[in-house]
Amino acid sequence: MKKDQGFFEYISGEIFADMADISWRPMFGGWGFYKNGVIFGIIADGELYFKVDEQNRADYEAVGSKPFVYSMKNGKETSLTYWQLPEDILENKRALAKWIDKAVAASLRAKADKKSKRNPRQKKINILQSHRVLWRIKTIYFDL
Repeated sequence: MKKDQGFFEYISGEIFADMADISWRPMFGGWGFYKNGVIFGIIADGELYFKVDEQNRADYEAVGSKPFVYSMKNGKETSLTYWQLPEDILENKRALAKWIDKAVAASLRAKADKKSKRNPRQKKINILQSHRVLWRIKTIYFDL
């Protein structure tokens, strides 16, 4: 992916400039956009994409938007949960604010899903470590 500096400057300098709590930083050959520290969009290959999940995907499908797809080194194509933002949304600040809020909500839901899918047993000490600890205790306290 090649960075498109002109498009980035247009989005960051004209579109998001007067919107509160929006920041950006370079990432993976493009840029990531954040609202209050939560990623909601990316610029990649000269296009602006917003975070999408089951709850807001229909909005993007209804306007004929496409997901962000990239080719891996092995030639396989992979799509992410970011979809191209329709151009007419960029021109309407109220609509843009709503789409940003929906993308932020999708990002927060994705983060919550990752946390809930973690196995609580992974946090516990595994049995082998427990045996080693008990062996050390036995050796220290009972072999005196």
